Formats: sequence, C-alpha cells, structure tokens
Amino acid sequence: MLEFVIAFEKACDPKKVHISVIGQFSARDNQAPIALPKSKKARALLGYLALKREGASREELSELLFSDTKDPKASLRWALSRLKMTLPEFILDTSQPNHLQLDWSRVTTDVDRLEEYLRTIRKDKAAWRETARFEADLHGHLLDNLAINGSVDFENWRLAKESNVHALHEALLSELLMACDVPRQRVDLARHLVHVVPLREHGWAELVRALSDTGDVQQAQRVHD
Repeated sequence: MLEFVIAFEKACDPKKVHISVIGQFSARDNQAPIALPKSKKARALLGYLALKREGASREELSELLFSDTKDPKASLRWALSRLKMTLPEFILDTSQPNHLQLDWSRVTTDVDRLEEYLRTIRKDKAAWRETARFEADLHGHLLDNLAINGSVDFENWRLAKESNVHALHEALLSELLMACDVPRQRVDLARHLVHVVPLREHGWAELVRALSDTGDVQQAQRVHD
C-alpha cells in the first residue's frame, strides 16, 4: 500500500502541469485550471505532444495539423506562440531546433496515471478502493473536443490512440473486478467495463455475475438475454 501512496503522490505532484486527455481536454497547474488557447489546432498540438512521449519533428507536426494552410510551418510557429503565451514555459522542450516534445519531468497526464494505477493494483489488490475512485472520473473520448475539420490523419491517429487507451482502461476495470469485494460496487465497475468495450462478451458476463451476486436475478437475466 505504501508503494501505491508514493506513486499516487508522485502523479499528483502540484509542481507539475497535469494534462487531461481523456474526455474534455484541459490542463491544470498547481491544481488551478490553465486557460488554454482558443485555437483548436493549438490545443490539438498540445494534445498530440501529451500522447506522444518521444515528441515529433516540426515537419511531422506541420503536415499533421496544418497541411490545409498556405504555410504549414508558419502556422505551426503561430500555434506554438499561442501555447507559450498560456502554458508555463518550462513544460515545452524546444532545445532541439527541429524537434518538439514536452518536458516529462514537469508534465503528467491522466493516461500516465491510468498506467500507474494499473501497475499498482496488479501488485497490490488492497489498493482497489483508491483505484476505483480514480477510475470513476475516467469518462469520455480521447481528446473529446478536439476534432479538426480537414485533418484526416490527425483523426485517424486519435482513434488508434483511443483504442490503446481503451485497452488500458479495460485492463484496469478487469483488475478492479477481481479485487473488489463490495457487490454493488462490482455492478458499477461492470457497467463501466461494458461502456468502455461494449462489443466484448466478457464485460457483459461480468455484469451478469455482479448483478447475480447482489441478488438482482431478474436484472441479471434481462442483461443475459
């Protein structure tokens, strides 16, 4: 359990900027919201870097997000200038002239925390209550409000990345269902699992099992049928 607490405190370090990429895209600094640029492409640029730890070349970013403009590289520079106006300067690593990435010693995301909670509960099933509280706040699509007209490549990348995140979320819920010993809460977790991966049979099977354990046989039967 101590390992869990240390990992949790590390993930929530108030000296870091936390970027939420699951659901409504947002950022917080010292627990206070950061007013991100109004430009959707500037926010999409930050979202892309938040989900690609190794960063990307300026050329890649220009083509991915700004290929529909007259001067993609100039558009990228403009978007970066918008981000620098609103973000703490230290989180953007621009030390390499043709490469951009975030300074991961200063940034964390909810996907990072998802991975951390998954590692922890696999080692310590007693951490399920804290993990369930975190999981309850995970809802919505990846970069939910950042769909960009005319950028098919960005949307294809987002959907592929969302599939990976869903797999992590599914794994976390599966671990929680094995660890949780509160029947009614297992129903809630199973419902979350069905919502995350509605086409996977094991989610529905877990829901039927959880409902049966609460004594709600009729509802379990309806779900089964």
